[in-house]
Amino acid sequence: MSQAMLLWAQSTHHAVPQGYGSALLQATIALAAVCLLAWLVLRFVARRGFGAATEGRLQVLERVPLDARRSLVLVQVGSRAFLVGTGDGAAPRLIAEFSSDALPSVPPKPRPSFRDVLSGLGPRE
Repeated sequence: MSQAMLLWAQSTHHAVPQGYGSALLQATIALAAVCLLAWLVLRFVARRGFGAATEGRLQVLERVPLDARRSLVLVQVGSRAFLVGTGDGAAPRLIAEFSSDALPSVPPKPRPSFRDVLSGLGPRE
């Protein structure tokens, strides 16, 4: 019976790469492929408008962080705008109320490309 098990083990034995270098290379290639796939899916989804809540009655116009736990949020509901303070563990608090017509128009910021973001992460001279 032991000879049969030995023959079975030899017939099912696959070539395993030797050394950590090839395993590291395989893991790096797999990680790069997963990251690329995730980036492509997120880019596709973002271009289709998924995750953007701009068609409802409530719209967040702007959010400004004050520190790690607190921020100011400018919210538009119909023709009214509200400045709300939010914090860690505290209920949102109304700071001011405006007419949407009273708000100055903000010129749109150009969105940086993915390449620009990556180039900004490089070493600084």
